[in-house]
Amino acid sequence: MQLFPHPDYVLFLSKTVIKNKIINNTNKRISLVNAEKKEIELLEAANPSYPSVSSNDVLCDQGKVYACRYHELLNQKVHCIKKVVQLAQKNQEYSILTSIPGIDPNSAVRPLAEIEDIIQLLKHDSTCEASTFDKEKSKLWWNIPNISATF
Repeated sequence: MQLFPHPDYVLFLSKTVIKNKIINNTNKRISLVNAEKKEIELLEAANPSYPSVSSNDVLCDQGKVYACRYHELLNQKVHCIKKVVQLAQKNQEYSILTSIPGIDPNSAVRPLAEIEDIIQLLKHDSTCEASTFDKEKSKLWWNIPNISATF
């Protein structure tokens, strides 16, 4: 979308130019075979298309801006998840969750972060007095072997 927001950007370029633009403008290391596949996909999508705006319309510029912002947000998300995973690796619960098949590091840190938020909320005395939660029972979740003995 950033490189080719309109079919006219693709239709008047050679296959080699399109492939080279794809290779030079991706953050990932893309192979020549994959770049050629993307180039073919772009050409196949551009040929039968009938765009509702011209290639120099403001909507094309907005599309480029939105695509750039989307990639920035994805990169921020990946960076944030890496930081949270580094923090969570110190917890025993993280290693338990990641040992479950199908639970990746991203999926493991989410419930830990939510539970930490709940525990922080329960630490405030005024909140605990007004709520129906019992402080001692809420701490038992972290001590898994004692759960069955307590209930």
